Amino acid sequence: STGKTWKQWMDVFKKMKAKDLAHKEIAVRLEQEYEVSGWWAQSLTVRFEQEAGKRVPGERSDGSFYVTVSAVKDGDVDDVFEKWTEKMAAYSAFNKVKSAGTASTSVTPKWRYWKIKLADKSKLNVNFADKSDGKTLVQVNHENLSTNEEIAKWRAYWKKELISL
Repeated sequence: STGKTWKQWMDVFKKMKAKDLAHKEIAVRLEQEYEVSGWWAQSLTVRFEQEAGKRVPGERSDGSFYVTVSAVKDGDVDDVFEKWTEKMAAYSAFNKVKSAGTASTSVTPKWRYWKIKLADKSKLNVNFADKSDGKTLVQVNHENLSTNEEIAKWRAYWKKELISL
C-alpha cells in the first residue's frame, strides 16, 4: 500500500501538473518526491493517465497496445515449456499473422522464456514459472499491438491456445 487514498494521489497529480508531463517524468517524481517503489510509481501513473484521458486501458505510454493472458497448467515448468515450444514450432502464423523469424528461448533458474516477432510488428514474450504442487504459470505477453481493438481479438486467441496446451 502507498499510505494514501486515490483522492490524495489525485491531489498530488494536480499539484505536480501531471497532465502536462510525460509518463516517465511522473513516475520518477513519484519515486523521488513521494518515496514510492518503482512498481507503485508505474501503477499510479498508469491509473492517473487512464483517468485523465491520456491513455486507454491496455495502452502503453508510447501509444502501442498490449495484452497479457495467463494460466496455471499441470506439470513441471520444464515439461510445460517443452510442450509449448514443440506446439509453437509447428506454427508459421498466429491468428493469421505470420511470424517474422524464428522463436528464441532462454532459461534462468527461476524462469523459462519463449519469444517471437510477428509480421505486423507485434511481439510475443511467453514466460513460464514453477508454482507449487507440480503446477506451472504460463504468461503470454503480446506487445506492440497497433490498436485497442486488437486486444480482445488476441486475448481470445491466446486463451484458446493456453486452454489447449
